[in-house]
Formats: sequence, structure tokens, C-alpha cells
Amino acid sequence: MRIMNKCLKKPVEQGDIVFEDGKPKVYKKRFHILCMYCLGYLIWNWHTSRQIILATEFAEYFDTTNSFNPPDELGIDFFFISDNIALICFYPLAGYLVDNYGIRVMIVASMLQSASAWWWYLSFTNYYSVLASRILAAI
Repeated sequence: MRIMNKCLKKPVEQGDIVFEDGKPKVYKKRFHILCMYCLGYLIWNWHTSRQIILATEFAEYFDTTNSFNPPDELGIDFFFISDNIALICFYPLAGYLVDNYGIRVMIVASMLQSASAWWWYLSFTNYYSVLASRILAAI
């Protein structure tokens, strides 16, 4: 790691981050990627808040309760949080696969996997089948 020469005021690289005048340089591409992540998070929260309103209809359709009561019934609450649990559990595996196979291959594979999981989600009416497809879609 090199130290920035304050007399020359030139950018000096420290790992992957480029510093100019002691501040990290923000690239337009990285800023746009950050905006896409924020937009995705906003859409995800909108999706989750919409599901809370529809929870009673889901419970009536699947003939289950709204609350999480193991081992008798998983309920609609578990249905809504199951994809978040799957995300947390599969992040290390996703990182390993991206490192070994590359981001482009994994993006195409994840799109195909997600499309098939959502097709499965639309075609079943059983609670546990829909729950499994929802978890598969979250991976």
C-alpha cells in the first residue's frame, strides 16, 4: 500500500479504492449500481408491505393460521419470512459459486432458476408446495 503524496496531489491506489485529495473517488458506474441496489430494496419492501395486507386472504386460501405455531402449523408469517431465511442461509454458497464460475454465468443461472421457481409458485395450490417454490425463488 502506498501513501498519498500531498505535494503532488495525484491519485494513489490503495487496493481497489482510488483516493484523490484524501477522499475516495466515486465512479459513475459504481454509483449507478448502488442506485439499482437501493431501487431493488425499495421494491422488495413495497412487495413485503403489500403481503402483510393480504395475509388474511392467504390464510383463508391455504386454510391455515396467520401466526407461526410450530409444530402444528407454520402459518402465513413463516410463509412471508421463509424467503428471507433462505437468502441469509444461501449467501455464502452464492459467493462461492460467483467466485468459481463468474458473475455472468451465475446471473443467467439465477434468472433461469428464479423463473422456474416462480412458474412452480403459480402452478400449485398446496401450502407446502408454494412454500418450497417461494424458498427456491429466493435463493
